[in-house]
Amino acid sequence: MRAVAAAALSMTMVAAPPFVVGTMGPGISADLGLSVPALAGTVSFGYLVAAVASPLGGVVVQRVGPSRALRLAAALASLGVALVAVARGPATLALAFVALGMANAVIQPASNGTLATAATGRRQGAVFGIVQSAVPAATLLAGLLLASFDDVRPWREAMVILLVATLLPQIVVPRPAAGSQRVPRRASGRSSLPHRGTLIALCAGGFMGSAAATTVAVFGVASGLSSGLSPAVAAGGLVLGSLCCITGRILTSWRWGDHAPRRLLLDIAGLQATGVLGIALVGTGTTAGYLVGIAFAFGCGWGWTGLLNIVITRVWGGRVASVTGVMQAGLFGGSVAGPLVFAAVVDGTGYLDAWLVAAAALTVAASASVVAGRLVGARHLGEQNEKGPSRVGRR
Repeated sequence: MRAVAAAALSMTMVAAPPFVVGTMGPGISADLGLSVPALAGTVSFGYLVAAVASPLGGVVVQRVGPSRALRLAAALASLGVALVAVARGPATLALAFVALGMANAVIQPASNGTLATAATGRRQGAVFGIVQSAVPAATLLAGLLLASFDDVRPWREAMVILLVATLLPQIVVPRPAAGSQRVPRRASGRSSLPHRGTLIALCAGGFMGSAAATTVAVFGVASGLSSGLSPAVAAGGLVLGSLCCITGRILTSWRWGDHAPRRLLLDIAGLQATGVLGIALVGTGTTAGYLVGIAFAFGCGWGWTGLLNIVITRVWGGRVASVTGVMQAGLFGGSVAGPLVFAAVVDGTGYLDAWLVAAAALTVAASASVVAGRLVGARHLGEQNEKGPSRVGRR
């Protein structure tokens, strides 16, 4: 289980910096002379780097192995956080997000490569849920940092604390055993992809779902503050949402972890559809709407990534790291587009319309998940006719 803990810790530390920057954004903007759209553009630039580099990140993990890749991702995150802490202008901040983007490009393929053979059935689902809860744990860390300072002005001190935390994976990640450095690949020359259309639908759904979820994580606090909520209440909502997301990812991955890929994708669609309601409630601007909405937006609207990674592991087998890299390009692409579009709408017409756009994006993501489920189901039935019933999971 040390490998699972190492993957979870590494994921948390790599995912945390953009959320901390977003949460402390008003203080960073004031000190560096950046507008809200400019800061959002810098965060999005980091995700753009991750989106472009993710396929290469999958190849790197496939070659060097998950353990070394986890260490590499954590080291890049430490470099990025250090650059944010000493930034005196937009150029240094942009350079920091190059390093953070590269870290994000490596971390998910490394994590999936670590977990692919860690367990089976529901236990495998629980393992994926635990590690995927690292991302909402990163938003929880951002909320706790804001709550501890109760102010956005000491953002450099917050980044120093985060820098120390990003060094922990170098201690925790186990060294690879001899002969186990590389992620195993299928020896067969036949492609293990069931259908290109399935991967396209998954990437499209991941793009739209990530666009919606990232805006909640990055702009949830700022939206609450603009509605008149105190920093403590706004940060408390972020902490509540993060806890709901952590709980949701673990419980759904454990409870549904033995489902067949088609059923898993329909489960994902249901979670995303429920998350739409949460995002709409966040946009009401009321205290109750903010707290209830952010709980559903995080817990359901962002609670599906553990299930998605189980689907990748079940469908693509020995190509887990490389296919994860392709999938991450879609997810990070959404993380680029989401904050940019959201900030532009806020700048033009306000937060209410921006949240409605985010809810529409998550609705499209749910539809794409249904399409992917139908494609996987059709392929599965074809294989059953050729080879007999599948033994992987329940329909």
